[in-house]
Amino acid sequence: MKKTKSTKKSKVVKDNHSHIQKGILMLVLLFLSISVFSVLTSNMLYVPPNVSSFYMSITPALSSVVAGNFVSAKLAITRLGLAKPVNLSIVDCPPNATCSLSKKSGQPPYKSTLYVTTSAYTPADKYNITVIGTSGSVTKFVIYKVTVKKAPFDFKLHPDPEYADISPGGIATTKMNATMLSGIPEKITLSVLGGCPPSATCTIDPPTVLPPGVSASSVAILDVNTTGLTPPGPYKVTVMGTGGGISRNGYYYVNVTANAAASPN
Repeated sequence: MKKTKSTKKSKVVKDNHSHIQKGILMLVLLFLSISVFSVLTSNMLYVPPNVSSFYMSITPALSSVVAGNFVSAKLAITRLGLAKPVNLSIVDCPPNATCSLSKKSGQPPYKSTLYVTTSAYTPADKYNITVIGTSGSVTKFVIYKVTVKKAPFDFKLHPDPEYADISPGGIATTKMNATMLSGIPEKITLSVLGGCPPSATCTIDPPTVLPPGVSASSVAILDVNTTGLTPPGPYKVTVMGTGGGISRNGYYYVNVTANAAASPN
């Protein structure tokens, strides 16, 4: 008989433990559900119909861009409660960049586009650009995360003019333009790589140029000085530019013809 009472008592204890564990589990699940719901609706809580408020969202929330280019994101402003105009403003725009909105104010719901236009001088970094919405005493904001990557330095060489006809003993001259395509300006060292006609000298001055910026050029003068011994024929004079760890070539085409009288040295 004692054994039976002990067994029943043990079973009751086990049942109580089981109920307690289930109760704790349900409380944990309820807490987690409330937490998740709060996070998802933190910017969109219930607002009484006689109160003015709004909700803001941005898509995408993060982007990356190479310095010198632009990125954009869509903003959506949704009405909550009474409808009142919402004014938008931007803070924390990256250095040497411009940030703008396609629509700065409106009656929600409405949409706007955020444009972030960087320059070659925008430092490579991660930025949090904040768009603030204000309607009366209500203020809300969204953050647009932008990663700016450094643009690689690049350039091209282009002679002007590209072509010349001369007779033996004559001189052909062109402007060798070093035009920057991307990145931050770096010095470019110029040299005549090949193609200079026999019995002629090819010089470029100055031997180093520095383009002032993207789409801007620095100029060096290339002279091709022939002699009476320079054989007639077409020649492709190659100028090599080296800077920023890369090399680019420019080509000047010179046709030495025997038809014209030789120019004096």
